[in-house]
Order: sequence, then structure tokens, then C-alpha cells
Amino acid sequence: MFTYDPLLNQIEKLSLLKNNRDIIKLLSGLDLELYRADGTPLHCSSSKTSPSHHIKPAIVEEIQESKAPAKYIDEDRFKKIAIPIVLNDDVIGILFTGENKNFSLQLEQWQSIAKTLDQFTHYIIKNELTPLNINLFKDNIVTHKTRVLNEAIKYIKNNFHSNTLSLKEISDQNNISYHHLSRIFKKELNTTFAKFRNKIRMDAATKLLKKNNLSVSEISYACGFEDPGYFCKVFKRQFGKSPKTYQKKVSRPSRI
Repeated sequence: MFTYDPLLNQIEKLSLLKNNRDIIKLLSGLDLELYRADGTPLHCSSSKTSPSHHIKPAIVEEIQESKAPAKYIDEDRFKKIAIPIVLNDDVIGILFTGENKNFSLQLEQWQSIAKTLDQFTHYIIKNELTPLNINLFKDNIVTHKTRVLNEAIKYIKNNFHSNTLSLKEISDQNNISYHHLSRIFKKELNTTFAKFRNKIRMDAATKLLKKNNLSVSEISYACGFEDPGYFCKVFKRQFGKSPKTYQKKVSRPSRI
């Protein structure tokens, strides 16, 4: 049966998660734990985990249905926080923390930590998990292709603004064959490196155009294009309108 344990194990290894764990521990004394979507701790099987270490079934059911954070008070009167990790409209796991006999939370802390963790999970989904599409996991194993593709996409997202960004550069960074990486893009993402790179650049361009304080040429250079004319051509091909037209539309005040 398919599980999300491989994805959750990848999250477990993220320096982002470790840093947030350390910060929460330092500021509040609380432990931040990663749970499966069924409410059991990631590194314990359901048969060996005591009921006290499960998230309450009613809370799990609520999270699965709403896909929204849950703040609740357990039977021991401790404040708890359960934040769903949602990928492709599925709850794949839960970030969990809360009071214990050694540490208590003020109401403001309880609300603030819940909000911060919710923002954190959204950041993970957008910047870390999107490349790790669940279809890339075969037989619950994180494949070599998955790791390579994830690293390549992270590199593109971090360096899309460079006008020298190329597949050769990424293959050299990851010490793999240029042709092998090209095949992975085509097979696993059903696209080419150039098209995927341009998609990332176009996503960044739309955000910059909404600010309305930069010219189209400035935005094209900021997104890694040497030629503003080519930038406009790629933009119009993807969105059906020129960058200038798009900018005017998104910056125009709405009428009541």
C-alpha cells in the first residue's frame, strides 16, 4: 500500500525543519514533531505506538476534511497544535506540538505558534515539496531520479535570475551527465529544461509586474532574460497578453 513516509522522511531531513524545531524549543521549550496523516508519529509503527502518542482521531478527521490547522485542548487540559502538510490536495502529514507538564503556553503564544507553523508548511510545499511530485515515488522508495530532479529544480528556483543558467551548469553542480538530466526532465516532468526554467521565470515575472514599480525591461533582466523582446515573446506565449497589458490589468483599481 502506498504511504507518504518517503516524502515525510525527506521533510524530516530539511534544514528548515531542524531550524524551526530549534527555534521553537529555544523560545517556548516545546518539541515540534512530524506525524503521519493518520495521526501516528512518523518513526513509530501504529502497532507499537501507545494511544497517548497519537493525535486524537477526531482531530485527525477534522484536519483531513478541512485541510486547515487545528488548535485544541486535550484530555489533560494541555493546549495542542496540529498543522496539516497538504500536497496535491492530500494531507500527507501533520506538524504537531503543544503544552506538556513542563511547559505551558499563553493564549497569544498558542495562536502565534500555530500561525507561524502554518506559514512554514506552506513554504515547504511551495519551495521544497512541489518538485517531489508523489508520482516520482515508486514502491515507496525515494529514487535516485527523484533526488536528482529535486536538487535540479531547487537550483533553478534559486538561480532563475541568472542569464547564464543552463542545464549544463546544473548537471555539473550535481555531478551527473547532461544528457541523463535532460532525459529525467522529459520523462518525469514531461517537459524540457528550457520550458521549465521559463515557467519559473514567468511565475517570478507576474509577481514583479503586480508591484507596478518596475519597467518591463527591468523585470525581464531581473528574471534572467538578456533580451526584453524575447521576454515579451515568451510572456505573451504563456499568458496570451503582453507584460505591459498584464501589468495594467493587475494594477488597475477594482470598481465597486
